[in-house]
Amino acid sequence: IAKYLDPSKSCRTKYQSTPIQLTASFSRGTGSVFTVDVTKALKSQLRVVPSNGVLNLDKSKASVEGEGPGVGEIGVYEGNLKLGSTSVRVSNLRVTVTSLIVTAATSLTAKIPSGPYAKESVQTAGSTAIPNLD
Repeated sequence: IAKYLDPSKSCRTKYQSTPIQLTASFSRGTGSVFTVDVTKALKSQLRVVPSNGVLNLDKSKASVEGEGPGVGEIGVYEGNLKLGSTSVRVSNLRVTVTSLIVTAATSLTAKIPSGPYAKESVQTAGSTAIPNLD
């Protein structure tokens, strides 16, 4: 864990963090709707409002981390026009890690359909794991 330890933050409160996923839904006009992940295309347009020390946004990773209790908003903006947003509440309730189970994946395979927007496309993935680490 040494590479993850930041001595400047080792004795301060750590709030949860989460990746941000941006999606757009489209219709072909026949009632069928499909959704596309647009995170890579729009992550540079993310903003935290207000920037009052509640949320810390990492645009390069498209993730957000709590900095202190309160409410903030993550939005996607085109100039001053808000395209979409969601509210995030950071609480000061303490949680304790009581156990940690690690599973190491030794291989991962994925089957990608021929057409990324094909109506019947199904993406599957499989993995092989080692159940216990000694």
